[in-house]
Amino acid sequence: MPKYTFVFSNWIFAWYLLFMLGIIKANPFLLLFIAFLVFLRIFIYIYLNKGGFYNIIKFSIFNIVSKILPLLSLCLLNLNKIDDEAVYFTIALVIVYLIYMKIMGITFYDFYAHLINTYLNDKNYKTLTPKEAMFYDKIFGFVYEGLNAFFRKIIIKHK
Repeated sequence: MPKYTFVFSNWIFAWYLLFMLGIIKANPFLLLFIAFLVFLRIFIYIYLNKGGFYNIIKFSIFNIVSKILPLLSLCLLNLNKIDDEAVYFTIALVIVYLIYMKIMGITFYDFYAHLINTYLNDKNYKTLTPKEAMFYDKIFGFVYEGLNAFFRKIIIKHK
């Protein structure tokens, strides 16, 4: 399993916690939103490539806790503003993360390719029946459309 510090979502979640505790003033909403879009893309990729029900659940639970719940809390607390400070801090955090990965001797691409392949190649999962697959297709489609509409409203509200 890859090192915990290589997962950029953990860095973003730490930023969110520091922001909520009032230690950092820069709002993590922008980076959380971008990370959420990346999560959706990877989730769909893993799902379409038959990553397995339990792998999808493991991946989803981590991302619900590290991205979706923080995004929702920022929205519910009306802390979903994107200002210059947040943009600059986002850029700085990405640069520091990439430098850290370089120092550790791993590229961003190699790490995430390995991580995604871990979800796809884990054979300890239950194969879904066609009925189960259709059921989850509908659930995932409904959740995706609902979250998509929710975030569109947020983006339109800020324009």
